[in-house]
Amino acid sequence: NKDLIEKALYLIRKRKAPTQFIWVKGHAGIEGNERADKQADQGRLEDFGDKLEVTIPDNFKVTGARLRGLPFKLLYVGTLNSYKKPVRATVKHKGIREDAQDEVERITGNRPTITMIYKGIRKAPIQNKVGDFIWKTIHDCNKCGSYFAHWKPEAQYCHCGELETIEHIVMRCEKSEQARVWDKIEKGWKALTKSEWPGISIGILRGIGSVQLGTAHKTFWYKILISETAWALWKARNERAIND
Repeated sequence: NKDLIEKALYLIRKRKAPTQFIWVKGHAGIEGNERADKQADQGRLEDFGDKLEVTIPDNFKVTGARLRGLPFKLLYVGTLNSYKKPVRATVKHKGIREDAQDEVERITGNRPTITMIYKGIRKAPIQNKVGDFIWKTIHDCNKCGSYFAHWKPEAQYCHCGELETIEHIVMRCEKSEQARVWDKIEKGWKALTKSEWPGISIGILRGIGSVQLGTAHKTFWYKILISETAWALWKARNERAIND
């Protein structure tokens, strides 16, 4: 009832005449009190409450309280009510997961479920520590780029000057060795499987646990090459950041 009380107090305060409150004993046959009880009971039975269309000017909005007259319980509840919980980026994460599904479907012809994506990074041949890295990539919570925005802004950027994202670190940075590394991985894949390279993208990395390429041999080597290479590039970036 905080909003209703605030509006009621505003209506009282804007009166020019003094307003006095008198405590009366309930259910004692006092006419005004009895009528108030009836109105309250009538309002309780209504499906929708009456809207009090009142706009409170800023100069009537009072914040804070006198600590001397403030019970601890009221202080505690007020603090909890004023705290705004951070909004979870569910829409963003949903888009990331859908991109992973799209990319896996593009190279395999089959669309994985979200459960398959998560369970896949906890199974061989993907190592546990690499699976943890991919999980963070799915949730976009790797410690890079915007992670540092609020307390170390200069650390948001790669040594090439671009904003660091996991995609930039693993696949896009022109001043690092990504292009040369992935070229070698492609050649290694072709030598091992005698087949065309399916390619690599950030969506494929996030969905790598759910990839099935027709044969166990191809699936095994693709998961190994993608996950271990991305992990190695991420570690190389961390070492460079520490040394710098």
